Amino acid sequence: MFTNQSNTATSTITINNRSSFVSQIFTIALFLTMFAFAAPSEAFAQNRSNREVPSRRTPADDSEYKVLVNPLSPDDPRAKLDPALENVSAIPRPIYGPASAENDPEASATVEFNLKTGEMNNRRWNPIKTPTFVESLIDAGNAMLPGSRGANLQQDNIDAQTRGQRSESVIGNDDRQKVTNTAAYPWRAIVKLYPKFPNGVTYNCSGTLVDAKYVLTAGHCIYNRSAGGWATSVQVIPGLNGTYQPYGATWATLMRTYTAWTNNSSADHDFALLTLAAPIGSSTGWLGMKVYSDMDGRFGNLAGYPADRDNATGMYYHFGSMLSSTANRVFHQIDTFGGHSGSGIYHIEAGPHRYIFAVHTNGNEGDNQNKGCRLDSGKFSSILSWIATGN
Repeated sequence: MFTNQSNTATSTITINNRSSFVSQIFTIALFLTMFAFAAPSEAFAQNRSNREVPSRRTPADDSEYKVLVNPLSPDDPRAKLDPALENVSAIPRPIYGPASAENDPEASATVEFNLKTGEMNNRRWNPIKTPTFVESLIDAGNAMLPGSRGANLQQDNIDAQTRGQRSESVIGNDDRQKVTNTAAYPWRAIVKLYPKFPNGVTYNCSGTLVDAKYVLTAGHCIYNRSAGGWATSVQVIPGLNGTYQPYGATWATLMRTYTAWTNNSSADHDFALLTLAAPIGSSTGWLGMKVYSDMDGRFGNLAGYPADRDNATGMYYHFGSMLSSTANRVFHQIDTFGGHSGSGIYHIEAGPHRYIFAVHTNGNEGDNQNKGCRLDSGKFSSILSWIATGN
């Protein structure tokens, strides 16, 4: 049941229904994949179990979450960034292991870390088998999940208007554009991550909402050997604009990636999915995901939080074509900097509908290229399976 609550600062929708919306949306999403060539739906999630955005600095267990139809007033205490989080250093550059990790039969097995209990799930299992008709679509390179604009339909089409070909690195001229209206879609679905690691340091990373309570990011943003292993906490702020948090903040409660990342530091699997304490994406919306069989030359858009601008709290955007690709990697010259790690690289289709096809991971290493971890059919299937659990 929904009840509208309005005041001079913010309109909210309170979700009280605790039925399992996750299984419903997963079923709908799978059904939608049967129509991969049709325009996807961007319906607002309306029946999801949820939790209040926490004000304390730990994963929350609140029983109710208020969906924001409009962004918070800048005077609202929930909209103010903790001053200690300004000018945070970028996550350490990933040190990748040998490509031989691909020969590991458990390379694509799931490993997860529960931030509420501080325990790693040592069970390693292959992704849940998806229905045959979905597998056939994945094999054909047409698998996709739609995005959503959330409760507020305001949209900023700057990323669609600036399509063109321009060239963790600024390559050539610095063509990054500052995003000033982060409360509009799609920017509000871009999140700033503050992972804290066993070495006691909090770092700067980026990510993208891909469902009401799930964030796609880089594996090294949540499991980083040089910082001590698994992050001990991860604060998540959608659409951060300086010290202004237009949709408040929440915390990650569960982190998932592949053993090929945690065991072998494989660049081919430098990705992760975060489960959030609150379905903050119901307010902000989220971007879709899609497996593209043709990658070379595909146009990509990227937004995140570089550490060299605005005390690492400003969102910057750039775009460009993929120069080349492998089965698990993409190479591009979209301008980035440290802190952009974890940003979704997305393609805009008619609508415009936005689909993430890779996660930005690292920058120029003397080859004049930036790099990303490509969403192949295996990763796509795993992400669907993880979302389907509802955890």
